[in-house]
Amino acid sequence: MIGQQEFQIQTNIEAFQSLSSQDFMAKYSSSTPTPKAFFDEVGHFTTNEYDYPDLLKEIKVRRGIHLAVMGGLDPVLGQVAVANPDLTIITDVNKKAMNISVDGRIKPILESEDGNDYWRRVGDYFVKVIRKIDKTRWDFPVGQDASMGGWSNPEYFDKVKQALLDGKIKWASGDMTTEGIDLGFQIARETGVSIRLLYVSNIFDYSINSRQKFIEKLSKGIEEGLIDKNAQIIDAGLGEKGIETKVFDISSYLQIK
Repeated sequence: MIGQQEFQIQTNIEAFQSLSSQDFMAKYSSSTPTPKAFFDEVGHFTTNEYDYPDLLKEIKVRRGIHLAVMGGLDPVLGQVAVANPDLTIITDVNKKAMNISVDGRIKPILESEDGNDYWRRVGDYFVKVIRKIDKTRWDFPVGQDASMGGWSNPEYFDKVKQALLDGKIKWASGDMTTEGIDLGFQIARETGVSIRLLYVSNIFDYSINSRQKFIEKLSKGIEEGLIDKNAQIIDAGLGEKGIETKVFDISSYLQIK
């Protein structure tokens, strides 16, 4: 564990990679209460953004800081596999749901040999833990992610596992539109590594979140050099065929009204 004085001196990105996940979450999590709209104890255990594997090829940025909403987690891990960020910071305003995803979705990655082994372990967790919390849960994981070209397929799984082993994936509870983006800015300032990829899932389908205020934050981040001018944003929203995912260059995203 890095001491406080040493941490302040060691400002390169490796300082954050070397922090344990537990220390990172304890240090950077927000105490903001979970809004009622996001109060489900389990949250999205698996993604309902089924088109996300098709969008991975549109991610052109590499390295840098990757700031993401936990969502159903699978799109985040796909982004990790493709963009190879120096540091991925996953945020979720629902701390209980985040802990469920950490225990049931992230930790099994390190224990698994491949995607098939992984989804077997996740399925066991679903039966033993989630079904006891909510017997009506329908989103039983069956490993279709790998067959659809998602993060758990043979091309990507080992890349995600290595990123986790290297300390490049961290998480903290907080609202992406406020505490989450501010945390990304803080780490970008301290390390000199810019934010190059952001994933907001469909948080702006909820009236509690303001896309325009978030865009104002992004504009400020670009002005200060904290967000790369060629950064990309992955946004999902309810469309005619269900949840639809889109990848934007940040310059285009800033023009959304």
